[in-house]
Amino acid sequence: MLEALSTSDFHLEGMSKHFLDATNRQLKEVDKIYQYAMSKGVQHIFWPGDLSDTPKMSFGTYMKLVMFLKKYDGIINTYYIGGNHDRSDVENTSCDLLKLLQSHGFFKSFRIFLEPEQDRIDGTLVNFCAWPCKESMSEKEGALNMAHVEYNGAIGDNGRKMKVNKDFASYKRDFTVSGHIHQYQHMKQQRVIFNGNPYQKNFGEALPKGFIHFKTATTKNVVEMRHRFIDNHPNFELHTVVIESPADFSRLKDNNNIRYKLLVAPDVLVPPDLRILYPNITGGIFNSDTKKKA
Repeated sequence: MLEALSTSDFHLEGMSKHFLDATNRQLKEVDKIYQYAMSKGVQHIFWPGDLSDTPKMSFGTYMKLVMFLKKYDGIINTYYIGGNHDRSDVENTSCDLLKLLQSHGFFKSFRIFLEPEQDRIDGTLVNFCAWPCKESMSEKEGALNMAHVEYNGAIGDNGRKMKVNKDFASYKRDFTVSGHIHQYQHMKQQRVIFNGNPYQKNFGEALPKGFIHFKTATTKNVVEMRHRFIDNHPNFELHTVVIESPADFSRLKDNNNIRYKLLVAPDVLVPPDLRILYPNITGGIFNSDTKKKA
C-alpha cells in the first residue's frame, strides 16, 4: 500500500504583486503540509506541477526553495512532476537547476521528473506524467498516474466547467491524481482527483484550500484509491469585495494577511484616500458593471 500526500501549483514568484514577502509566505504554507506528514508518519509527498509561475526563477527564490527541500531531505520523499508553467520550450524549464542538483546526488530523497517516467513505490506502479504528457504509460498493469492535465467537465479556476478537446488518456484500471486545476475536486466516473493548491493564487479562487492525503492499493490489477481532502487554512487570503454603497467600504480591514480586489457599483464614489487607508487593495478597483478599472 502506498500512503502519501499530494499538493501542487505553488506558482513561486507569481504573487509578488500582492506580497513583498510572497515566496516566504508560500513556502511557509508548503511547510505546514510537511509538518502534517511528519505528524501522521507519511513518507511520500507528490508535487504534480507548476512549482514556478514562469519558466525562469530568480536565484534568490532558488536558494529559498533548495533550503526548504534540504530541510526535509532524507526524512520525507518528495517527487516533483513538471507542469506547463515550468516549461519555456522543448528543452528548457525553470527546474533545470533542480534536475542538475538531483542528478549529481545533492539530494537524498528529492526526485524531479521533467519527462514521462515510470517507477514502483511501496508496491504501487506510478506513472510520472510530466507536462505535456497526455496519456498513461502503463499497458498490462494498473498504475497511479501523477499528472498535470485537464478533464472535460472539470470545474476550472474561474468556477466554470472546462471544455477540452481531449481528456488525459488512461486505462480503467488506473487512477489519476493531477495538479493544474487549483480547486480540489474528485471526478469519480473518470477516476481522477485534482489535489488543488494550498493557498489562493488568484482572486477568482475560492476557499477552502488544501491538499490530499491518500492511500492506494492494487487489487486484481486495479488501483484502488482512498483519500481525504485536508484544509490547509492558509495564513493569507485574497478577497473580492462588492461595493454597492459607500457604507460597504467599512467592511475593509487594514490587515497585512488579506489582499483585496474591489468591484464598485458605478454610482458609488471611490474615496480619494482609499488606497492610503487600505494599502492591501492590491487586486485593483473595478466597475462592477463593466469590469473595467474604476
